[in-house]
Amino acid sequence: MSRELRKIGAEGILTEEDLPKLGTQRRRVYDLLCDNNWHSGPEICLAAEGSEGLRRARELRALPGASLEIYRHKERRCFYYRLLIDAPQMQQELGL
Repeated sequence: MSRELRKIGAEGILTEEDLPKLGTQRRRVYDLLCDNNWHSGPEICLAAEGSEGLRRARELRALPGASLEIYRHKERRCFYYRLLIDAPQMQQELGL
């Protein structure tokens, strides 16, 4: 198993062949969001190293078994995002 898959927490979920499909910015956003914690929009853009960070986060919803939750802070106009991964569904969809 590759160090890359271990690093992003995708062992048994993604394969080596899946990694190039993620793209560089999307991969950086995945690396950030795969911890199942809430992250702010600016934090996601910083991780993507570009202004398209939130677009890349939304693209992750296309991964089988992945869903992106969005939470709006009650007192401030700030949104937080969290990526949830259903590993069994992802494994089934990717044929693992």
